[in-house]
Amino acid sequence: MQDIDLILLCKEGNVGAQKMLFMRHSPLLFNVALRYTRSKEDAEDALQESWVNIFNSLDTYKEEGKLIAWMKKIVINKSLRNSNNSWFNTELMEVMDLEVSGEEPMVLQDLESEEILKVINRLPDGYSQIFKLNVIDGYKHAEIAEIMGIGESTSRSKLTIARTKLKDLILGTSKIIN
Repeated sequence: MQDIDLILLCKEGNVGAQKMLFMRHSPLLFNVALRYTRSKEDAEDALQESWVNIFNSLDTYKEEGKLIAWMKKIVINKSLRNSNNSWFNTELMEVMDLEVSGEEPMVLQDLESEEILKVINRLPDGYSQIFKLNVIDGYKHAEIAEIMGIGESTSRSKLTIARTKLKDLILGTSKIIN
């Protein structure tokens, strides 16, 4: 059964269709939530709340766009709103002091996607979240600014700093304290 058929059945309150939609898309959406939360438990909470929002908002879904993109946006927004976003008030230049392990410098092509995500997560929240929103999920700075409650210029500058610090971390030339 295709997603569009499931959506129509879900709109009619069909519990079986809701379960099928949930089972089909939860693994991907969980990984999205995990990118924007601090723990597996937080990701599970965000995903559960997102599914409630998804099912309650199916009437507003327009079949013009892709369902998965619409659901991902809900999960990202819920994950970010559930996290404590006070980091913009306290996160100044702590990124300059991130501590790197004594391992040999890593080469980017040798890193797996999971390892790259771990390096991204070593950045302070604001930097890592903006990097993920822009680079991984393709959000524009105007969209990031709206989601995060910041200015577009702040989004751009945080992304620039994040890219520089990630490069340094990957090459083993920077120190950051969380």
